[in-house]
Amino acid sequence: SCLIPIYKSSRWPKWKLRLGLTLYDGLALFKGIGPHRFLSAQETMEQEPLLNPKNPLGGAIYHDATMDDARVCLETLLQANEMGAYISNYATVTHVQEKEGLIHDVCVEDTFSKESAHITTSFLVNATGPWADSFNHLVDTTLPPHLNPSKGIHVVTAPLTQSHAILLHSKKDQRALFIIPRNGTALIGTTDTDFSGNPDTLSIEADDVSYLLEAVNYFMPDKHLTESDIIYHTVGLRPLIQQTTQSSYKRSREHHFFWPRPNMMTISGGKYTTYRSIAEEATKLILKNMSPSKAIQSLTRNLPLYGGNFEDLDTLFETHRDYLCKTYQIDSDIVYFIMSRYGSRFEDILRCLAENHLFQDNISDTPYYKGEVIYAIRQEMAVTLEDFLRRRTSILLDKGPNHTCVNEVASLFQQELAWTDTQKESEIHAFLESVSKPLYTKQHNG
Repeated sequence: SCLIPIYKSSRWPKWKLRLGLTLYDGLALFKGIGPHRFLSAQETMEQEPLLNPKNPLGGAIYHDATMDDARVCLETLLQANEMGAYISNYATVTHVQEKEGLIHDVCVEDTFSKESAHITTSFLVNATGPWADSFNHLVDTTLPPHLNPSKGIHVVTAPLTQSHAILLHSKKDQRALFIIPRNGTALIGTTDTDFSGNPDTLSIEADDVSYLLEAVNYFMPDKHLTESDIIYHTVGLRPLIQQTTQSSYKRSREHHFFWPRPNMMTISGGKYTTYRSIAEEATKLILKNMSPSKAIQSLTRNLPLYGGNFEDLDTLFETHRDYLCKTYQIDSDIVYFIMSRYGSRFEDILRCLAENHLFQDNISDTPYYKGEVIYAIRQEMAVTLEDFLRRRTSILLDKGPNHTCVNEVASLFQQELAWTDTQKESEIHAFLESVSKPLYTKQHNG
């Protein structure tokens, strides 16, 4: 649940907030996690005592869900693979070949081996997010840019809330910010500022950090958060389409389709909450382009994500618990955790954990099991430490670069991939160097 504290200076007065939350519940057909409710000033402070005690008017609680964006991306790919798509990880398109005004083939290079291959195509889709303009230039350097990306950062600190996520508004520009409790930490974000340049050079600036800390310190004055309280930080880009609106946070998150060539589509804009709708719309346009007379029926409306073939987690657990514990000689707590992470694919992971009793041990100071590393390598295309620690799990986000944890995971990679000791140490060094950079580069005059 998410708490919105209400003060006299709040962006939304109580009547407007009540109207907005009623509409919010209505959009979910009143079938969401639960209905919103309002709190008195005293109840609000009792719920979250660290909030500014100066003249609160009350608060509102509403319900929402969080997502693991990296795993949503991964599981979409795994589902596509199960349905017949070929998936390549760490493969870079280096150039695009045309023939008679149409895209004919692309040259793809393996990031590690540097080997390359040509793939002939009848239709090419550019769905590379903030790299969309750069990819278009592989086809035609004269194509105009379609993106005006927006940068957002998050910082992670020790816990700040008792039991809720909290929605705040920055006093500087009234943008909405969240403090989200997760795995014993607080995730604070996000910013929304213009970005121009190469997405690969994206970095955090001092103003980004101070913006978040000032906002939190205004609403939680007793915490006195400083940069030294930051455990970890992330930065990313929103691939927003170009618009005349000046403020990046006011720009539309709508998507557009562009056609650099008759048999090439570039998808720009959009967001995670609409990605399936965008994919369905794009697929219909592509098939119509390729086979105008062919009837098209989409499956996505009734197709669950990879591992989503179940209705209720507790029912799934109760139905299979005894059989799984007996068959794999695994504790029921492990079974429940694996089900909560992998859904209906649980047995694939449990088979990995059952191979070696050591795989049923937790990775140091995390809820994850060592057998999950093995599974990620074999079935989820993990080839680097960062793949597992940042993208297959949220260990890096939750704990920062924990050396003990990194070493344990590296040992499992070494075991599964037959790394030499030199390779293992090189991988550890490369990972720690990439994630232990300064929060931001301080600017010096002169």
